[in-house]
Amino acid sequence: MSAHAPTGARDGVPILVVAALEKWFAVARSPIDVIRRRPRERVHAVDGVSLQLLPNEVLGIVGESGSGKSTLARCLVALYRPDQGTINFDGVDVTEATGQVRRDLHGRMQMIYQDPFTSLNPQMSIGAAIEEAGKVHGREGDDFVGDLLEVVGLPRSFARRRPRALSGGQRQRAAIARALAVQPEVLIADEAVSALDVSIQAQILNLFAQLSDDLGLAMIFIAHDLAVVSHVADRVAIMYLGRIVEEGPVESVFRTPRHPYTRALLDAHPDPYALGAAEETAAISGDIPSPLDIPSGCRFRTRCPYATDVCETDDPALAPDDRPHRVACHVLPFGPPAEG
Repeated sequence: MSAHAPTGARDGVPILVVAALEKWFAVARSPIDVIRRRPRERVHAVDGVSLQLLPNEVLGIVGESGSGKSTLARCLVALYRPDQGTINFDGVDVTEATGQVRRDLHGRMQMIYQDPFTSLNPQMSIGAAIEEAGKVHGREGDDFVGDLLEVVGLPRSFARRRPRALSGGQRQRAAIARALAVQPEVLIADEAVSALDVSIQAQILNLFAQLSDDLGLAMIFIAHDLAVVSHVADRVAIMYLGRIVEEGPVESVFRTPRHPYTRALLDAHPDPYALGAAEETAAISGDIPSPLDIPSGCRFRTRCPYATDVCETDDPALAPDDRPHRVACHVLPFGPPAEG
């Protein structure tokens, strides 16, 4: 863990606070659109997301492809600059930080990617990559590298190997070791196990859980599979078309899902927690809509068997922060499917 305790770790307040975050991307125009001076369309990848992360907490973020999970992660580590909203890390506004303050923040929040080749230089040995990162904090040498390799479950001898000589699971462990070399306080894992075999997934998930316990790290664990998140997360947020539609303690959300989309995800990826869910619910159909054509009102209504007239006109807000299990839905609790 970092030698300097973060403010959040001292007084129990969240170490990371995201408020009304928005990120959009302009869509390329065709020559005809340019000639006719049509304005650029914008894709709202993240649309008004607010969340908090406590010290030593693991927050899972789940949703289908296109829900905005990865864009949110890249905003958190300042790879993307948000268009609206704020990201406050340990009392510092990430969106406004510059110079040395920004560089320090990069070290305190580290990203683990789905493909470790995106973070490991194929021309460098594993040991050299880890040592290069450690120099940021004046830590280097064989003992430093070897200790980190052992922390992530790799032999010290792997320091001399290059990424191509490692299996997928071993490369992911090496990428985690490199991230730990800068002594981060928050790890953000973006689909970090989805490309691995199921047996290897379990090993890496256990490693993340162990790191959280042993090093006191806070984590944001992004996945499309609720069953995966259930093994590591304390709390989970469900994203759909750029918004959080349900959030709460993992056990509460999995045993008593209150949003039809969450229920559908559980049905698609069976999990022991789902056995405690309430009544059987109707299935959803269709694919997630294009972010260029977001439905009016509730953006899930075009796939929801419970949608009513109010869902077509009114966009439901997420329940207030004082509720541990929050949901954005007009038709709670579950009722019979809407006719027609």
